[in-house]
Amino acid sequence: MLRIVSVEVLDARTVLICEGADGPTTLVVPAVPSSGRARSLGRVMRVDRVDIEFFGPSVSAVISGVSHRIPTRRSLPVSVALGLVERGFSARVIVRRHDVKEKE
Repeated sequence: MLRIVSVEVLDARTVLICEGADGPTTLVVPAVPSSGRARSLGRVMRVDRVDIEFFGPSVSAVISGVSHRIPTRRSLPVSVALGLVERGFSARVIVRRHDVKEKE
């Protein structure tokens, strides 16, 4: 698990500078932040955390927070998650290797 330290937008992709137990790591996301949708989501939901997950070549995003007084966790487009991160919401990156099977 990595903590996002910095976000840099380059053309059609976003570079995430992260920090973890092994030191700094740089990850590239093939999307750009959607700040408009992130702003409107931030108004209707108290966002506690944004999770961006890398699983092999695919990237997904999930937010955790409170909406209408109900704790919620839901998936959302990666571009909206990047917009929330860019706006300063707490975020972490989870990198899973797709060639390793989980133990049952």
